[in-house]
Amino acid sequence: MTETYEVARPDAGIVQYNHNSLSFIQQPTWEQAEVVVETLLKMSGAIQFWMGDTILMVEGCFPQTYTQLFPDGYKSKSLANMRWVSSRVDPSRRRGELSWSHHEAVGALEPGMQDDLLAEAIIEQWTVSQLRAAVRLAQGKLPAQQKPCPGCQTYRAILTELANPSGDLDWVAGLASRALAEV
Repeated sequence: MTETYEVARPDAGIVQYNHNSLSFIQQPTWEQAEVVVETLLKMSGAIQFWMGDTILMVEGCFPQTYTQLFPDGYKSKSLANMRWVSSRVDPSRRRGELSWSHHEAVGALEPGMQDDLLAEAIIEQWTVSQLRAAVRLAQGKLPAQQKPCPGCQTYRAILTELANPSGDLDWVAGLASRALAEV
């Protein structure tokens, strides 16, 4: 569901792009200002995908020397991460409503599961953290704790009892009630 956008081109006579600034060449009309703002917002949300896609292409064309295209100060770990996400999440699967970080979160999953979780993230308006928790569940892992919660020990005791039941379900119910009260 990728869209192609018309952008405010540097040669359109409205703005001049430099490496560290954007200058208006003339006072824009409202419509021109809208195009510039929309263009910048789309660019800021797409740059990591663009970098990753570019790395994949130039790596294929120039496998021994493509890294020379990037400045020494540019973090190779960042480039590697952008490349990885672009290689794992096909452009046809990318959702404009979600951030690059949402796509990074599903990168380790198979394409069908990526589609399912990205769609769910849009419907439920999940944050990146919520999507990461869903990914961990899809991988059969418990969600990572962001920070210790007051009822965590009680929660672990409940899970332990459920995994190895002693037959005393009233005890588990009591623990559950205390855990809910602590949270």
